[in-house]
Amino acid sequence: MTEAWRIGAVLLSQIIGAIGPIYFKKASKQFSLSFQTFTNPDLYIGIGAYGLATLLFIPALNGGDLSLLYPLVGTIYIWVSLFSARLLGERMSRRKWIGVGLIIFGVTLIGLGS
Repeated sequence: MTEAWRIGAVLLSQIIGAIGPIYFKKASKQFSLSFQTFTNPDLYIGIGAYGLATLLFIPALNGGDLSLLYPLVGTIYIWVSLFSARLLGERMSRRKWIGVGLIIFGVTLIGLGS
């Protein structure tokens, strides 16, 4: 039986992890093969978000059912879609909303199967 805090930690890690690509996208606007790339704070925020997400994710896996916890990684696509719409002004089309719904449905089915 997987404890609820482990599920929460995985979901939180995915929310934090979804911030990474948002900041990488911001950093990419100023990207070049030069030293300036390494002074871009957005790059470090993205790396930090991935690192923090990993630090939350690994302990959650210890003692939990991998077959339940790992499918929750799929929720990162939901968070990236929502964050990119909110923080980058990207448009959420009907097709994207259907995809988000299907991800939620699929993760729910996997969770109910354990």
